[in-house]
Amino acid sequence: TTVKALERAIIALGAQPFQGCSFNFGRALSDPLEFLAVARAVEAVGQGAYLGAAHLVSDPSLLTAAGSILTVEARHQSFLNLLSGGTFEAQSFDLAFSPAQVLALVGGFLQGCQASDLCVRRLLRFRTS
Repeated sequence: TTVKALERAIIALGAQPFQGCSFNFGRALSDPLEFLAVARAVEAVGQGAYLGAAHLVSDPSLLTAAGSILTVEARHQSFLNLLSGGTFEAQSFDLAFSPAQVLALVGGFLQGCQASDLCVRRLLRFRTS
């Protein structure tokens, strides 16, 4: 999985991956339409997270691993768009999100950790327009 690949790359660099958070998608896992909507949103945020974090990664092997994962996330997003009646075609540029923006967008799905555990300052408000 992508998480395991990133964990291996981080460990190979002599660091320890963060283990404190887990996801809780609640009823989205039992309702197909809700699942599709949540998956589409989370994939979009995931793409923005990888793109927005690229400048924070100084090790070429870790950046390559993250870049490879980003392309897979983009394909997931295209497929989810198609399933939900959106376009399969890519736009010219995707949004890059800061760690604080990512936390603001998907933090409600996290459990077992606080924003301070992630070394990210929580945004109180965030707009995409």
